[in-house]
Amino acid sequence: MRGSDAVTKTLTVSHAVDMAYLGQIHAMRVLVEADWPVARMVQAFNEAFGRVPAIPLGGIPVMIINVRTTVEACAPALSRNRMAWRAPQAETAQCAGKIYFAEWRDTPIYRAPTFAPA
Repeated sequence: MRGSDAVTKTLTVSHAVDMAYLGQIHAMRVLVEADWPVARMVQAFNEAFGRVPAIPLGGIPVMIINVRTTVEACAPALSRNRMAWRAPQAETAQCAGKIYFAEWRDTPIYRAPTFAPA
């Protein structure tokens, strides 16, 4: 994003690891930092799992199932006068089709890219 021409108001990057105890069916997502070693990720998983009412599973090996990085960007709001609006105009149907609502009716079909913003 930073190397592109995209204009962003905010840019948020987060990292998460889906982990489970060895042999466990369900994974738990744990937020992590990008520079954490595996041992710190396992510690974060054990801390998060400890907050869930369950039988203590300390000492059981942990497996990493998925590692994800999420990037969210928020564009600045545009005022109406900055947007390129064009006056709505009558569109011409490209063809017609049949649609059934209690009876068969002719229905015009338009080409979507020609519609003006509402």
